[in-house]
Amino acid sequence: GSASTTSLGLMARTTARPLTKLSETSYSNNTSVPPVCPVYTHWLCARMTQISADFLVIGGGIAGMSAAAIFISNYGNATLRALSAAAHPALAGELLGESVLSARGEMLVVQEHELDMLANYLEGATGLETLTPGEACALVPVLRRENIAAAVIERGAEDIDVDTLLQGCTRLFKARRGQVIQGARVTALARESGLWQARADELTVKAPVLINAAGAWADHVGALAGLPPIGLQPTRRSAALMAVPPECQPLTRHFSARSLKTAKAGMPNPMGSA
Repeated sequence: GSASTTSLGLMARTTARPLTKLSETSYSNNTSVPPVCPVYTHWLCARMTQISADFLVIGGGIAGMSAAAIFISNYGNATLRALSAAAHPALAGELLGESVLSARGEMLVVQEHELDMLANYLEGATGLETLTPGEACALVPVLRRENIAAAVIERGAEDIDVDTLLQGCTRLFKARRGQVIQGARVTALARESGLWQARADELTVKAPVLINAAGAWADHVGALAGLPPIGLQPTRRSAALMAVPPECQPLTRHFSARSLKTAKAGMPNPMGSA
């Protein structure tokens, strides 16, 4: 429809007007700056702009624009799996008119002490096959067979072209009268007269609806809005990337007839006899 949105990452159709910030709580339409303007004190003077929108999104990543580099239908708990299933048609072309998915496949290998975690992973999972350590090594010969207690494969896992997805969502967002404001760190949130007010340096954005899409930093944004934390913690993520040896087989190729039912029946040590 005609709704406008602003993203701080900030993201709205703008009705901008210049303001002079005279104090932490006082604003004026006077565009002239007073002669004495001490910086970094309670009385801070700066040229400001005010933007009004229907929706204000804090966070400019893929969650804010629409998430991971690979689509794994069995990733996470039941809620995340349901969200993944609901998102697949959009990723396959319904959202942007082109698919951002391509065949990949995903294999999970565990050691003896990780068998319980694998059993939990299999609960409620679909489309998985169990592999013997030998079959896992046949697919990826660089693996050490003696370190593998169990393995499962999701051949339907797909790569997500995250650049195409993000840029496509950005184009769609702008086409629907949205505005992306980059480099705008939100430092204060307040709700007055039915409107959220987000302040980012010299910018104030007002909207009746505020969407917190700050990812791992959503607790910080929530605290600015006066909400209690829910325990989100930014952490470092590591990935080992390597060239695929020529002897490795595509993980999308079917050569095993084992089913998820077989995998579950063999827990907690489905490969004990391998």
